[in-house]
This record gives sequence, structure tokens and C-alpha cells, in this order.
Amino acid sequence: MAFVNQLVVKADLIPTAFTNTLSGAAVGGGCLGTVVRFGNRRGVFSNETGLGSAPIAHAVSKINGIVAHGIITICQFIVLLLSNFKSGKKKKKL
Repeated sequence: MAFVNQLVVKADLIPTAFTNTLSGAAVGGGCLGTVVRFGNRRGVFSNETGLGSAPIAHAVSKINGIVAHGIITICQFIVLLLSNFKSGKKKKKL
């Protein structure tokens, strides 16, 4: 019942809600969100980033020093990003 009450009270705002939904900023934000979502999915499945297997591998490593260990971990992430950017599918010319 509260839903109907809000529709009646704010009936003048309903047309603006639909026009703002299809604005350029809203469409661009939706496209950017989709790109980020698919990029994250690709990163997780290409290297299991974020799934918890990396801490297991780092726990048994033989690196001396915490700083060196952190630098190697950061480098792995950068290599992952570069490999994902490079391996993007290119469209074939027809």
C-alpha cells in the first residue's frame, strides 16, 4: 500500500525517471560496468586471482624477506593485467 501511496505523491517525477534512465551518462555507466564485470571474470578464470589459491602458493615459497615477497606478488598482478589486455580477441575482417 505504501508503494501506491508513493506513486500517487510523486507522480510528477515518473516521466523524469524514464528519461534519466536512457540518458547518455546512464548508458555509458552501464557499458563501463559491463566491461569491468567481464574483465574481472576473465582475470579470475585466467589465473584464479581472488579465489584464494595464491596465498597457498606464497605460503610455501622460499623467498627471504617480506618486502621481496610483496614485490613479487604485485608483479604477478601486473603480469596478469598485461596478459589479459594482450590476449583480447580481435575482430576478423569479413
